[in-house]
Amino acid sequence: MYEKFDKTRATIPGMEDCVVELHCLRGSARDSLLHWHHALELSLLLQGRVEYYANKTWKCNTPGDILLVNSGDIHLTRNASGVDTLKNLVIIISDRWIKSLVPEENEPFFAIKKNAAEYGNIVACMRRIADYMDNPFPYSNLLINRELTDILYTLFSKFHKPEYAPNLSNAMAKEIILYINEHYSENLSVKLVAARFGLQENYFCRYFKAVSGTTFHQYLSLVRLNSALSLFVAEQGSALHCALEAGFSSEKVMIDWCKKIYQCTPSHYKAKLVNNLLD
Repeated sequence: MYEKFDKTRATIPGMEDCVVELHCLRGSARDSLLHWHHALELSLLLQGRVEYYANKTWKCNTPGDILLVNSGDIHLTRNASGVDTLKNLVIIISDRWIKSLVPEENEPFFAIKKNAAEYGNIVACMRRIADYMDNPFPYSNLLINRELTDILYTLFSKFHKPEYAPNLSNAMAKEIILYINEHYSENLSVKLVAARFGLQENYFCRYFKAVSGTTFHQYLSLVRLNSALSLFVAEQGSALHCALEAGFSSEKVMIDWCKKIYQCTPSHYKAKLVNNLLD
């Protein structure tokens, strides 16, 4: 869900409003569409390279880098290579749990600085959590709980920006993104989507790029490509069939977008992914 905290994921006993997951996956299995949630998200990359859009900017993380996404912020992540192995620790702390610990704060905003000494402290805490999850032992959840509390203390004491007000202007952007994510396989166009939300086409294009970091056409093509490649890799049909199922007008359009994003054809993408799985 886009606006709801998902409690079906791995939680720590005593901290049911938090998610802590250690991922080690190949390919684009952890690629996300534009989304948001009412929770603070921290991700420490341990292996691979990740491209992401957050805080209205595109960046690339390498091992040892942290991605912090404030509550409600629109963001997207993807495997920079498309096929290599990614390993990362993801921590999602709900607004409700933060509010229970720091009741005087309402939707706090954090801005971490990589060159700050305290940034290294957060990295160390997250590495210890990853170790506890890789090699669990009796009562290790208590140590994870302690590390999470230390991370929050560092964020509030060193990286909290109380002067930043919660961004309430993205409500329509979120409706538009949700609509695209759910209807990408249909015959969508700027004209159709802009009209649906009562916006003039030129304004819609500028607005969408300002909040998403990409154009409507690029984002729609990315969503369709992710779907088509997932079907193709899972051998749910020919490349043409998968392209049409995902909303592309032809196999050629899917191939062109695959070359733009992953610098290879869908067949080569599938072959590289399979070869990595066999390594």
